[in-house]
Amino acid sequence: MKGWLRRRVRFLKATSEQGPDVRRVSVELQRPNESSIVGKAEQPSSDTDLSRAGAEAAAEAIVQASGIRDAQVKVEDIEHVNLFGKDIVVVSVTAMYKGQTVSLFGVCQVQEDPATAGALAVLSATNRVLELS
Repeated sequence: MKGWLRRRVRFLKATSEQGPDVRRVSVELQRPNESSIVGKAEQPSSDTDLSRAGAEAAAEAIVQASGIRDAQVKVEDIEHVNLFGKDIVVVSVTAMYKGQTVSLFGVCQVQEDPATAGALAVLSATNRVLELS
């Protein structure tokens, strides 16, 4: 399945803004020599962990970056684990393209913020199949 999409993207940033009832997270990606691509996700303000919203926003941006109408990336589950004394985000993703469905896993250490870690974990998962990063 390698070689589905030969485009490369790079992570630029994840941002969040707090509203009265909802928190919005945006993830910005960029393909070489092109404008940036922004994926967005929302979650209730009461949810303090932004890793899932970051992951979902990244999944949306990856689909946009693919440029393929029937491509889909869905965040199935996300977990925080402590491994070797580090906070790690592990994400389970389903990628669908041209009638094929693949279950993928991505990992990222939380360094800056959970939204960034969630986004980078999704990129870690999808780059193996979609060759985006």
